[in-house]
Amino acid sequence: MIEYRRGDLIEAFKRGDFHVIAHQANCFNTMGSGIAKQIRAEFPEAYEADCATVKGDASKLGGLTMCINNFGIIFNLYGQYNYGADPMQVYTKIDSLEEALANLRFMLIEFDYDGKIGLPKLGCGRGGESWDRVEPLVQSILGNDWHVIIYEL
Repeated sequence: MIEYRRGDLIEAFKRGDFHVIAHQANCFNTMGSGIAKQIRAEFPEAYEADCATVKGDASKLGGLTMCINNFGIIFNLYGQYNYGADPMQVYTKIDSLEEALANLRFMLIEFDYDGKIGLPKLGCGRGGESWDRVEPLVQSILGNDWHVIIYEL
């Protein structure tokens, strides 16, 4: 099930509305804009997990890193290689995002997680992808087994 809410994803995580949060990251260990920047500022351990990987390594595409803190688990999903500010550019690689979501699914099953998942519109802000392409992936990979809450500011 996918539910949409207006509000702050990070504040909802801190309130305990869900105990898993995931967002898209690039392969250059920046977490310097969009929701990634907010996560980096609020939860430096998520950035440390990102920085524990090799900067610029394209083999991260489709993978993920994670950290556990007092609020739950934060997943960095590697669905884009590069980054930038060109609004005409699509940085998200939809096949990599799909693979990262599948890896997230695997991890949630391994952890026997049965709670809610909080997400932004993955890959659609700074990543430039269309939610019309991403939403079906989220639904098919996560939405049939978990309550997924998509936050929009």
